[in-house]
Amino acid sequence: PSSPNYSAPTRMAEKRGMEQEAGESKKKMKNFVLGYWMIRGLAAPLRMALTYANIPFEDKQYELKEKDGGGYDASAWFKVDKPELAKKNPLINLPYIVHDGRVYSQTNCCLMYVAKLAGLDGGDPIVCEQLLCQVMDFRNDAAKIFYATSTYGRDTDPSPFVKKHLERNVPSHVKKFENWLQLYGTTYLQGESPSVADMHLWEMIDVHEAFA
Repeated sequence: PSSPNYSAPTRMAEKRGMEQEAGESKKKMKNFVLGYWMIRGLAAPLRMALTYANIPFEDKQYELKEKDGGGYDASAWFKVDKPELAKKNPLINLPYIVHDGRVYSQTNCCLMYVAKLAGLDGGDPIVCEQLLCQVMDFRNDAAKIFYATSTYGRDTDPSPFVKKHLERNVPSHVKKFENWLQLYGTTYLQGESPSVADMHLWEMIDVHEAFA
């Protein structure tokens, strides 16, 4: 029911204002670029978060092309875009974000930037970053297995390391998140709606299910 201080015309004006603000916000997001290799990898939770938040973005993917005689050609990144982006951010690496003339790099930094834009930090950015760091520990352990030939050498049988990872490392990491959820009694890591930390954790669970 309407009140003398909050009439129907006032509500309509506020609604128009909110729609205009949302439209302007979407226009600003049109110059949002996310750059990464042409794989899921570290960009997967970023793509997930941007899509979930309905933020339009250019998904710039760099392809690794096999070269005759072995190896890969990554010149599209290392020789073309990276040198130019380094002029704006000497720390540049993949993934990166370009938005409103600024360049941001490092996975957790990019995730926290999206979280700030979209309200996906669970209401507490410090806790969100803490959780992201824990997920990254999980990912770093997994990367040693997913890229086993780089980690242990092409002539090393990775089977013992895979077994150790699936039987010891994965349960150890997952148990921490289970204990966290039990402690706070929430559906998601930071409440009843997902944060960027949930999206990165989901990605790790999904790739491990596929891997196992």
